[in-house]
Amino acid sequence: MLIALVVFLTTLFLIARSRHRKTLITASVLLFLSSFLATLAVEIELWASESPDLTYGSDARYYWQATLSLLLGELDLKGVSAPLYVAWQALAVRTSPESSFIWVLFANLSLFLLSFILQVRTLEHFMSYQVRITQTLLLLALFWANGIVLWTVARGLKEVLIIFLASFLAYAWETSRLSHSTWVRVCCRLLAIGAVVALWYVRPFGSLWGLAYILGSQLRWRSLGSWAFFAVSIVYGLIILGRFFPKVAVFRELFGEPLLEQNPLASDLVAPLRFVLGPGPIRAFMQVLEGNVFLESTRIGDLLILIGSLQWWLFIAIVSLFALRKKGVLLKTLEAFKGWNILALVLVGTYSFIYFGTGDTRHRALLYLTLAPTMVSLIAGKEPRSDANPLPHHPR
Repeated sequence: MLIALVVFLTTLFLIARSRHRKTLITASVLLFLSSFLATLAVEIELWASESPDLTYGSDARYYWQATLSLLLGELDLKGVSAPLYVAWQALAVRTSPESSFIWVLFANLSLFLLSFILQVRTLEHFMSYQVRITQTLLLLALFWANGIVLWTVARGLKEVLIIFLASFLAYAWETSRLSHSTWVRVCCRLLAIGAVVALWYVRPFGSLWGLAYILGSQLRWRSLGSWAFFAVSIVYGLIILGRFFPKVAVFRELFGEPLLEQNPLASDLVAPLRFVLGPGPIRAFMQVLEGNVFLESTRIGDLLILIGSLQWWLFIAIVSLFALRKKGVLLKTLEAFKGWNILALVLVGTYSFIYFGTGDTRHRALLYLTLAPTMVSLIAGKEPRSDANPLPHHPR
């Protein structure tokens, strides 16, 4: 409980420093209420179904049991998957009145809201402040309130910590690039490197994902054709490259190959499209009716996935229309948020290789949030600065 309060106070501090604090407060309240209500609904269902620990099972139960063992001194973090997330859960419980999974969910909700604020502050660096700021922030909150994202938060999974580290990395790195103070630049870059290192202890090869943001933010493409070529190259390059690394290929053998046997249409060629568009409203609706499409879920989870799929497809349709009408804005947007876009491309390539594009919805939740700045800016009609530096130059 105490750690959740500390994170919440940090969030309020960042909101207070925003130029658009009134709108940001409204957007934050809407996002928090939607995520809180979704989590509450899932927990009530789990309580009614007599879940022994109020987790839905699967990965959530694994992390929670590892946390309890760590608190009892029976576990060494070296042998645990995602040790940093287990340590985060342990910290949340140690600073709470009792050892209950509910306190982990509270801590995750506060961390989720802080991640949103960090992305907003990063996005503010690149946006022209004159028009549609209210629509942009509210739309970003709606984007983060996607049903699939809320289902991921309600499950108590490590993806909440992953998106926080990604948002923190982006905020620290972009602040270092825009600041005129040498001291601020050095401190922010050290913090960004710290986030890169931390990602290694949350997901396999996570630091490489973090480095992709830093390296990607240094690149520059002057045409949509170059962006399209790069996107195809990095996605399919990761698919091909994954075959040459045994430690990576073993994931495909464990998860991807069984999926390929179940679905002969799954292949490397169409995997990226399957990952971006899946699970899709049709499969999500079939899950609601029959309950046999997803391996692990709840009734509330099924509804959230259906709502999230509809939201995602609607956003894709709207963004496509705006992209066709505003090609110049599209290029500026891709350039301004290239770090986030690189993260999204790496996710698509990675999970297209591991799962042939058919994976857990929590992986897609990360994709939605990394694409949020680009898609929201296009819909809201904002024109990010292509030079990635909205501040006047002062010679030193």
